[in-house]
Amino acid sequence: LPVGYILRSPTMSDAPGVADLIGARDIADYGSTDASVEEVQSYWDAPRFNLAQDARIIVAPDGLIIGYEEVYPRSDERLKFDSYVHPRETGRGFGTLLLQWAAERARQRVGEMQTHGQVILRGNTAAVDQNALAMFKAEGFALVRQFWRMEIDMTSPPDRPAWPTGIT
Repeated sequence: LPVGYILRSPTMSDAPGVADLIGARDIADYGSTDASVEEVQSYWDAPRFNLAQDARIIVAPDGLIIGYEEVYPRSDERLKFDSYVHPRETGRGFGTLLLQWAAERARQRVGEMQTHGQVILRGNTAAVDQNALAMFKAEGFALVRQFWRMEIDMTSPPDRPAWPTGIT
């Protein structure tokens, strides 16, 4: 890490800063955000998630949380990770550092899991973030599927649905 930057486990008091980071990343990638402190806290309160072990933040010298990573079990055969790097800090190696930490934490989690089959590690990135896509490929990840975030500006309420007979 560059001088003055700190990599550490988050605490519950970091939830607002992590939500701000996710919001900044969403705005850079999608133009809007629905990130909230409550959503961050709900992930951190999940039964199989250990905040001290399963997440890391990077704090810049000015106190801004500029990186976040979490690894959590989605099932007995699947681990998921989420990574965020603040737009002002992209291209400086923070994403690679966090991704490598996630892979190592995933290896530890596999040893803790009660499974006898293959365990899959999944993450995602915005399709518009070509730097992140290149980073994932360089770290050995392969594109499996794509999702699209779609929105519509409603100028009036939608028409009432016409339900089939017998459906209310």
